[in-house]
Amino acid sequence: MILSVKLFDHVYNFSSLKEVMAKANEKKIWR
Repeated sequence: MILSVKLFDHVYNFSSLKEVMAKANEKKIWR
């Protein structure tokens, strides 16, 4: 399963939801 997430005009491809959450925490985009 490949997840494609677009944030701030940047497209990120993830192989798992866990990676998405890790990136989200890294970028501090979730409050």
